[in-house]
Amino acid sequence: MQFSWRVQSLRLLAITLALGSWQAEVRGATAPSYTKILINHLFLQPNASAPAPIVGEDATILADYDSFTLASVPQESLDRIKARAAAVGIGLSQHDEYDLLGLPGGTIDTRIGLVKPPGAEVISAYPSGKYGIYVLQLVGPPKPEWIRSIAATGGVVIEAVPLNGYLVAMTPEIAAVVSKLPVVQFVEIYHPFLKAAMVNRFALEDQHVIVELAEAPGIEQTIQELMGILGLAAQRKTRGGLYLYGTLKVQDVTRVLLNPLVIGVHQRTTLSPSDERQATSLSPNVTTSGGNLVPTQPAGYASWLTNSNACNVCGALSDDGFIIGIADTGVDSGASGARHTDLGPVFPVSRVRYGSVFLVPRDALDNCPNAPPGQPPSVCENPGVCFDCDGVFHGTFVTGVFAGNASTQRRDSSSGGTGFLLGSGIAPTAGILATKITNSSRQQWLGTDSAHPLNMSMSLRQLKSERRFLSIVA
Repeated sequence: MQFSWRVQSLRLLAITLALGSWQAEVRGATAPSYTKILINHLFLQPNASAPAPIVGEDATILADYDSFTLASVPQESLDRIKARAAAVGIGLSQHDEYDLLGLPGGTIDTRIGLVKPPGAEVISAYPSGKYGIYVLQLVGPPKPEWIRSIAATGGVVIEAVPLNGYLVAMTPEIAAVVSKLPVVQFVEIYHPFLKAAMVNRFALEDQHVIVELAEAPGIEQTIQELMGILGLAAQRKTRGGLYLYGTLKVQDVTRVLLNPLVIGVHQRTTLSPSDERQATSLSPNVTTSGGNLVPTQPAGYASWLTNSNACNVCGALSDDGFIIGIADTGVDSGASGARHTDLGPVFPVSRVRYGSVFLVPRDALDNCPNAPPGQPPSVCENPGVCFDCDGVFHGTFVTGVFAGNASTQRRDSSSGGTGFLLGSGIAPTAGILATKITNSSRQQWLGTDSAHPLNMSMSLRQLKSERRFLSIVA
């Protein structure tokens, strides 16, 4: 253990020195000789000059938009152009960030070009006729016709990159054509050191990872190659993209990133719901006393809510007209069990409805069945916990934070509870829809029928103007 710690310390030192050297190299590079400006079209004073005379021969007009004109100007001319614009009543703002590309591995100032960190792996060129990922930057905020012009060359636009950039899958021949488009100012191979590599580089054991891929010609071969590296991997396509799930050795990380159609690799994390009890204990409407964690004024919030001008209807929302969706570890004892009094009454004995459970049901012998070939491992609820129950109290407590009604003064008495009332919820009379996406061990199933939770929370002001209120919380 001591030897391993020393080895890792030396590795960290080497990385620190290398990064320091890279930063010094970037600082020592030639300073940008030009910047970009936006010339405002709105609120012009009478007789104000047009953008072209303002910038004069010093600058280049790059593009016109509805509310501004974008121009490139030499740094030495910037003050003179600003003074000229101010004199005739035209708003002007400088935007150096329009020449920066923010990538997982670092920021590229496209006025300077790519600066390679010492020892970083680079791809000298993609094979002729083979698609690989490039990063490009447009001259300004993208217009639809600019994106169409890239696609017309045969380039496959994958995703946006801040600012005004895109990852695009292209052959070297297509990249040469795209680089000459008047609206494209920078094109570079997406090198391994620029890609997302959210893994533990010092891990001694194999890591469970997700590899993000670009859907472009040649992807079938890429998947076959990666399957040989990731072992028993599973493929999954969602609205967000194409992914492979598998295990990866530390020494194979760079090998994966060198693949032309790999966008990045990420270590799969274990879901661990936060403990909202800590936040609740700090609320001025749910104070504590005597050093314990038992709320002493659970009705304070309800009173404030009823009398608040912000949302004076929020204290009496219909549980049929306003429903909060909770995507968590389940709620209470499931559809056929008992509910905490703070989550009642109505419908017909509580406000809780039960929706889908995105886990694999146990078989008749209480075993978790094996996953079909090519699918991620099955995730079932733990033994002794019913399929739609909350075995760790987390989803139930979150439900209380959103929709609990503390009028009963009854405290949580579950094994995982700390004496908190489930009340003082944000919407204490709203309906509740319980969706279960993790088991009691905080594991989420990644099969084709699993959940994709989104956060769709709305403000109190929005709540006043909407007939139905749906908030999905993971």
